Amino acid sequence: MSNYKIFLNKKAELDINEVAIWYELKSQNLGIRFLDYFDDFVRKISQNPFLFKISFDNFRTAHLIKFPYIIFYVIDEVKNEVEILGVYHTSRNPIAIQKHVKDTKQ
Repeated sequence: MSNYKIFLNKKAELDINEVAIWYELKSQNLGIRFLDYFDDFVRKISQNPFLFKISFDNFRTAHLIKFPYIIFYVIDEVKNEVEILGVYHTSRNPIAIQKHVKDTKQ
């Protein structure tokens, strides 16, 4: 199986940048470590997007184990692509996240 192409929508890009900046302000190089760890997960998703479970509808989630964040994404099997829709803190209300993810995809 070839790797899936990864796309980050604008929301996901903003999420990732905000989280990295927040961590960097907390501790030097922590933001960089977050980005490196996030990139590792993106590579895993690219190599096997079916590795992570469907959370609701066709939206899949990858839980960042070392950081309290969840990546939401969808797979387009026809185009061999994955779109990352957002990165959310695990303390957020799951119902609000689901609504936000659905709105992001529309």
